[in-house]
Amino acid sequence: MLMRASAMVLSLLGGLGAMISVLTLIDPIGAQMADDAHPFAMPSGPGESWLHLVVSLALSGLGLFLHRRSAQAA
Repeated sequence: MLMRASAMVLSLLGGLGAMISVLTLIDPIGAQMADDAHPFAMPSGPGESWLHLVVSLALSGLGLFLHRRSAQAA
């Protein structure tokens, strides 16, 4: 039960992170959060967004794998 719940949390957070990273790839200036310390700073480059996308998809894939594995074991 705990494995299934953690798998769903991983897959949902990974999916949410993937959607956010796709948004930052499409519109990096619009997706930048407010920063009082550096109000006119440039957004991070596309490399960081791609890395975030890959990590998010890996977490989502791990969650789906664990969910299927726990469903087969039950």
